[in-house]
Amino acid sequence: MTIKLDETDLKILIVLQRDADLSIAEIGERVGLSHTPCWRRIRKLQDAKVITGRYMRIDGEKIDFDVSIFVFVKLDTHTSEVLDRFEHATLSVPE
Repeated sequence: MTIKLDETDLKILIVLQRDADLSIAEIGERVGLSHTPCWRRIRKLQDAKVITGRYMRIDGEKIDFDVSIFVFVKLDTHTSEVLDRFEHATLSVPE
């Protein structure tokens, strides 16, 4: 299902993409809405799954991590033996 976004909705999305940590009042101020209408629009965008979460970007260099990697593992079976072998294999990786 697609949702029709008006100019104000788009402004809210742009503001949130730049800084998802702003308060509702700050977002409203930037897009020209008072607190309650701004909150309702954000709630509508969340309910419609247009906004699916809020994320923090971490500067890896500041904490001595040069690369971030996300790994998803799918096992064919979930027997105790397979899970034990998988756990043993991953314990050898310091990260």
